[in-house]
Amino acid sequence: MRLSNTQAVSRPVPADRNPIMGALNMGLASAAPHGTTIRASFTVPAGKKADLDDYWLSIFRRSAAGPVGDYFARIRYTQNGGGQVIIDQAFSNDNTVTAQQNARNASLGKMLTGDNIDLATQDSSTAGTVDYNGTMKFSSYDA
Repeated sequence: MRLSNTQAVSRPVPADRNPIMGALNMGLASAAPHGTTIRASFTVPAGKKADLDDYWLSIFRRSAAGPVGDYFARIRYTQNGGGQVIIDQAFSNDNTVTAQQNARNASLGKMLTGDNIDLATQDSSTAGTVDYNGTMKFSSYDA
């Protein structure tokens, strides 16, 4: 009797498919109020898939605003040909100097060819400054 795996496995796991690891980072010190601005972006190339393995976001009120507005750092996902969704955000409208918010998560799933993910910031205050930091680590591989 012969025991063996009878299933053909040509590409068993993503690590066997020409993997490329990458990271996107942003760091802004004492940023003045601004509209939504993309700070870093990644689009899955043709013939590839990707996993968002980990991310971290941080916002820190550096100086008080006149009237404070909402301020945030966001990770946004746009499906190829689809609409944009917010995956997570560090969000605040706290005007206290040294106020801080963080967001972190891991293993958010598969992205397909043409899908895009970005790091964006915004501060709707009329004055004051905020520090923004963020990073995303991803793995892409042959589809």
